[in-house]
Amino acid sequence: MTPSSDDAPRSELRRLFDLTIRDYRTRCFWNVRPRSDRAGLKLISTRLRRHGDMRTWRLASEIGAALDGRPVPVPPAAAGYEPAEGELSGEQVAGLLQLAVGVGVRDAEAVVELARAHRERLPLWHVCWAAVSADSPFTPVSLVEWIGRMTPTVLRRHADRDVAQEAGAVIRSAVSESRDVFPWLPVALAGRMLVEGSGWLARTMDDVERCLRERPGGAVLTNPRRQPLRIM
Repeated sequence: MTPSSDDAPRSELRRLFDLTIRDYRTRCFWNVRPRSDRAGLKLISTRLRRHGDMRTWRLASEIGAALDGRPVPVPPAAAGYEPAEGELSGEQVAGLLQLAVGVGVRDAEAVVELARAHRERLPLWHVCWAAVSADSPFTPVSLVEWIGRMTPTVLRRHADRDVAQEAGAVIRSAVSESRDVFPWLPVALAGRMLVEGSGWLARTMDDVERCLRERPGGAVLTNPRRQPLRIM
């Protein structure tokens, strides 16, 4: 019998399903039992992104590529981050990344700073997108969801109720915006900043389209130090 053209994709999907359930059942599927059909694999991909780490993020990308019958994207080379005059410096961006990663273990003022940074400096989705690395225990999605879950608890400790309520509203809006933006970003570029050719960071979806056109490989910090930064 001659194998059908669907045999290879079906075999690959089964391999990815078995691998996922074997290695990540407890972490990502503690309350669901996904099937190995197309709907089940889409659910698996979603939960790998939301509850896993960068290894599961890449696995979710493989599943998505196999479902669509396309190759797994290979990230283009990334240049160093060289900001335009007046743009955030590498050290300032590094401070924002550290601030986002530390939410939940820091004081309430740090959450207020993160909310202010989202509103005035760089959107939360971009901060969380750039904060991951190859061995991060979180993905951009799971980091955003973690911030969303921890913010109400942390802000209860803030001395000024009005400030805390305002910051909480900003973070809720930022988390919602991140959920809308992430599906449009190339998974292969997670951990890189989206920078226009002129050195400006992306803050809107129009900016993202321009960045991907002008600098498709994204950018990495030329100064990788991640020191906490107080946003004034």
